[in-house]
Amino acid sequence: TGRAARRWGALMAIAYDNATGGSSAAGASSLTFSHTTGTLTNGVLIVNVGYYKRVQSVTSITYNGVALTKRRRYDNGAAQATGETWYLANPASGANNVVITMSAALTGECIVAGALTYSGVDQTTPIEADNGGTVVTGAHTTHSSAATTVTANAWLVDFALVFGADPSTSVGGQTERCHVAAAGTQNLDCSDQGPIATPASTSMGWSFSSSSAASNQIICALKPAAAGGVSSPYYLSYYSRLVTGVID
Repeated sequence: TGRAARRWGALMAIAYDNATGGSSAAGASSLTFSHTTGTLTNGVLIVNVGYYKRVQSVTSITYNGVALTKRRRYDNGAAQATGETWYLANPASGANNVVITMSAALTGECIVAGALTYSGVDQTTPIEADNGGTVVTGAHTTHSSAATTVTANAWLVDFALVFGADPSTSVGGQTERCHVAAAGTQNLDCSDQGPIATPASTSMGWSFSSSSAASNQIICALKPAAAGGVSSPYYLSYYSRLVTGVID
């Protein structure tokens, strides 16, 4: 029984698959772009959206026609820099459209977004924690914050929306996965860091190419999937032996 318990408690290793970015024209109320997902085991799609209109919000995101779930929307109640993170467990493989719909047109501003896919992620609770979002205002050239993982070997995924500057250099040890620039003023970068071997507060951040007046960062922690289940041959065999009383 000890051997079975140890196998039951094992976790899959999360692995990066692909990232794609997209941006709209100024004044748009929606954004559509294609993202290619590999053939993933316990896959998850993360879509990060940034825009510079606090009174608007994302009303829906679909991938291959399937609705995503919103994890976090954050603005600081005053600045216009707004970010949202949505996710979908078990996304369809292949090239499919990400369709983002806003509550209203963003007068004079653009929608910027990044889509990222990973394998080895828990399908019930893909995102186990997030940092709640942070906004920095006033002239600044860096933005960083921290999120705390819960499960051993979790991964962190972040994005930074930066107005008026390019978040060109990651400063927290993460790997940049996509960069989107719209109209020369709205920039979005996505990155990840993992595995985080021991649950802890981990910082992620960006250094800008020039001064920004407002930026927004959201960090999410991806939970590793269990490396087995009752549908696997080993556990079906174990369950049968458990019922019959013949176990090792």
